[in-house]
Amino acid sequence: MKRVKHMVFGIAVAWVYACFGSEFIPPTQSAQYINQVASTTRPWYEADDSLVSLNTGLDFGDSDGMIQIMKEGLLGEPLQFAWTVSAAKNYITKISEALCRSGDSPEITNILHQSLLIQTNLNCGIALPPDWIKKAPGPDSIKTNLYRDIILHAYIMASPVPMTYLAETVVKEFPAGQRKAWYAAATEKALYGDSWEDCLIDRPSREVLRYSHFLNRVKALETDPECLRVIGNPFDPGREAFPTLAPGGGKEGGERRVAPNGAAQFISRVAPTARPWYEVDDSLRSVNARLRRDRDGGMVGLIGAELLSQGTPLARTSEGTPAYVAELLGTLWRSGDSPEITNILHQALLAPTNHYREATFRAYVMASPVPMTVLAETVVKEIPLEERRAWYARSGSKTLETHNWIDRSIDRPSREALRYSHFLNLIKAIETDPECLRGLGDIVDPKWECQQERKDKK
Repeated sequence: MKRVKHMVFGIAVAWVYACFGSEFIPPTQSAQYINQVASTTRPWYEADDSLVSLNTGLDFGDSDGMIQIMKEGLLGEPLQFAWTVSAAKNYITKISEALCRSGDSPEITNILHQSLLIQTNLNCGIALPPDWIKKAPGPDSIKTNLYRDIILHAYIMASPVPMTYLAETVVKEFPAGQRKAWYAAATEKALYGDSWEDCLIDRPSREVLRYSHFLNRVKALETDPECLRVIGNPFDPGREAFPTLAPGGGKEGGERRVAPNGAAQFISRVAPTARPWYEVDDSLRSVNARLRRDRDGGMVGLIGAELLSQGTPLARTSEGTPAYVAELLGTLWRSGDSPEITNILHQALLAPTNHYREATFRAYVMASPVPMTVLAETVVKEIPLEERRAWYARSGSKTLETHNWIDRSIDRPSREALRYSHFLNLIKAIETDPECLRGLGDIVDPKWECQQERKDKK
């Protein structure tokens, strides 16, 4: 039944956009490539322009045209804001995530503003099975918008600083209960000067800084005591960098017992590494150092001891273990250039029992020093054929293809896309299985240099 609902939803969306002509561009097209595009290099208070080049290529030279397609996708069918099928939620999420990365066009915030305020009348007379729609609780069960949380997040990420219009809209247009819930969720993303964890961060992410600023803006307008209590005293970045550590900042963390996955909570809170793709990712290195104060090998040593221990989580499949292992591996490959990182990953990859071998391999790709010779040789020589084929096939979606016109619209490929492209090109040089080679296709080889040569060929 769920599959049928998803299919009908997809067919309905395709029918709505048939009016665009024979060259159909779905509103979610840009969103499908977010992971293949590098994060914006603009400061947090400027618009995120990471998808502008891709949007331009998708709509044949018209970035604003792609924004209009996404607008129609969000506002063209108001009823979707009341649909509870997961396909509707995913569809709205993808469009909103792409919109907030599409530059500084005023149309972007106009679209998000309308989407935030839109309410769908459930008694609209459209004949849909009753189990497709769930009426929202509250005094008005007729009009609802089930996806305001998603839209608000995109609005915060896209809104021009100082976010005055957004803050006023939230305070004036929504009841105190809704605002309180939004503020509580926002505090989980914002910076607080009295939090020892936040004092460990030297380069906060764009999301963290924008949420901190948003909370300060609504705090200046808010009159509800409960809302003000929930907001508390977040750090206001204004247009300045996060301040230096307060006296003793991070000391408390060094005295605490730190779990092996203790740094994972910071992955989304720190800015992406500024290093080029062929160098290691050091985004968590300073957090790791402050958490462990370089005791007993630091966080890298702590994670290694956990992964390579006799009771290693790699040999367990109990509830919570997959997420725990993902946190350990995600922390490890963002922890700098210590040779110990790849030593740990190499041993874990070849461990006799490892239920997360593919996840270990993917962390190894992200951590391995370029040219990744040891990793490539290990995979070809030590990993069984069927397993290699599956890994290569699933890695293909992360690469850049030479003759793919959409990939060629990406002016700044992500670290992940460039690393997987490099790795698979290296595999092509040493792999001997014809089936494996056939599945690799024609992949861009980024070499070790910048992408200037590839840009010149466009």
